[in-house]
Amino acid sequence: MTAPKRPDLINLRISDEERVRFERVAAHHGLTVSSTIRMLVKWEEARIAADLLRSPAVELSYRSFVPVEDLESGQCTVHRAADSHGARWWLLWFRVPREDRPGELVDLAVPVAPNGSYAEKGAGGRTWGLASVGAGRWQVAPSVDVKVDRKAVPGHAQDPARTMWHQTPTLVGVPDGEAWQTAAP
Repeated sequence: MTAPKRPDLINLRISDEERVRFERVAAHHGLTVSSTIRMLVKWEEARIAADLLRSPAVELSYRSFVPVEDLESGQCTVHRAADSHGARWWLLWFRVPREDRPGELVDLAVPVAPNGSYAEKGAGGRTWGLASVGAGRWQVAPSVDVKVDRKAVPGHAQDPARTMWHQTPTLVGVPDGEAWQTAAP
């Protein structure tokens, strides 16, 4: 299991409200905003690493822009998604066996931010980070805990009895040049 690449400050997306909060915290402690953000990035790295150690890992075979219904068990694809207000994001679809009902397959999807980190309030709602971790391998972080009501939550399963599927996916067999690797949705 490989930890995601370190998020850099250039790709760190923060809201104006968060920037004001960082400025206040920095001023209170006599720090610069960038050093405060660096410290938060280190804390986030530690949280992701701890989550990876606690959560089961699964490798999903990547298929480029195939229809979701064509996926087989253990496969995934990434598609564009949008809402009626014009917000756009990337959506990772995968077909996996349910953990709470052995033998039953389920199609699941979570918004992802390629080359980014987890965001509680991304364009598609909760958005998982997706980072390249080597040739053809992309790591989702934090782990994905899908509840029986189909709501996905980040990190370690808080209520395993309500969990349908909980893993830390790594996409394997991802070719270079996929649109989602560099382009906006």
